[in-house]
Amino acid sequence: APASIVIFVGLAVLLAAALIAILLTTTRRQTAIPCELAPVTVLAILLSPIDWDHYCTLMLPAFLILYDSRAERLLGRRGQMAFWSAAILTTGLSPMTLGKSGFNMARELSVYTIAALVTYSGLIAMCARLAAERRSTHEVGGAKS
Repeated sequence: APASIVIFVGLAVLLAAALIAILLTTTRRQTAIPCELAPVTVLAILLSPIDWDHYCTLMLPAFLILYDSRAERLLGRRGQMAFWSAAILTTGLSPMTLGKSGFNMARELSVYTIAALVTYSGLIAMCARLAAERRSTHEVGGAKS
């Protein structure tokens, strides 16, 4: 058990550090708030000590933002692949589609956690892309003034 605690804490610190780094480099705008809030929500789900299946419903706004990241200036095809992967992992795997033993195996493999990690990674990548875009727009705008 101590090794699993060390791994959990290490992963939690790494995920939180990535989020903090992105948020600190981002200029504040009203339109950026949902894109910054979504990874915080997903991180809270990932770090929750009890992982209930219904917590995945809290990721719906994050899924919508990830779905909208399909534009080439954001994540392009990677955003689309991340969205569909996470969506299938959280909604497509059930006792009806996999059978009872298949569904139990999927739960043992923590498919909801994998979906949350895929979603979180996509959101962090999108926040980084938006932050870089805002910095370049700000620099160009600042140079014109």
